[in-house]
Amino acid sequence: MKHSILIVIIASLILSCNHSMTKDNSTLNDSIIPFKGLWVNENYIKTIKTTKSPILGQSEVYESYIYIPSKLHQRTVMIYNFHDGGADLTIQRLDSSYWFYSLDLKDKYDKVMLNNNKLIINNIPFVRIADSTSKGILETILFQGLYQLNDRQIEFTDEGLIKGWDKFDSYLPIHDYFGPALNVDQIILKKGKNKVEKGFKFINDSLYIYDLKYELYDSVNQQYDSVAFKEILYGLKKIN
Repeated sequence: MKHSILIVIIASLILSCNHSMTKDNSTLNDSIIPFKGLWVNENYIKTIKTTKSPILGQSEVYESYIYIPSKLHQRTVMIYNFHDGGADLTIQRLDSSYWFYSLDLKDKYDKVMLNNNKLIINNIPFVRIADSTSKGILETILFQGLYQLNDRQIEFTDEGLIKGWDKFDSYLPIHDYFGPALNVDQIILKKGKNKVEKGFKFINDSLYIYDLKYELYDSVNQQYDSVAFKEILYGLKKIN
């Protein structure tokens, strides 16, 4: 499913970062990049914090995020619209500046600059939300925190875990809303190997989780083209 592509892309970057390109200059291979981490389009973060809607956040940006590896010559890619990976890139240092190059080093691309703790790529500011890829994007900037549900406190972590809720032990908010039946904000709630897909909405300081009603069945493609909120299943008040 489309919402799993984000995880696959990030995982592939972690694996590829363990395999540096072979160069004659071993000193360069060991050079550390001082701004490694998961960098997310600043406009996306601002839209998420203002609207609390991943659908609206995705509609505001094209360049979504990039994971900068820890060393020069390691592979990375820019992710577009949270589902498309760009060309394979590597980072090179020229004097005191950093640049994107093609993996074979034949093509030189954008300069990478740091300005007020923001990574500037092609005049677009990115904000680092984590040093590693163990933390999720929406998990970090939208969901993480303590919630009150009836008489219990529940924690949503930035790594996608749910603590203190016997019904669920992990969660995965959907980032990519290109496709059928993705016209409302959605989240996957898990308990062990079991999972359910629900809708969600933040209203003020509360997270509401909705049952979903699938509509407009396409018999040719054997899929539903639209989805709508049904009744509220859970209302969680954010307390921290």
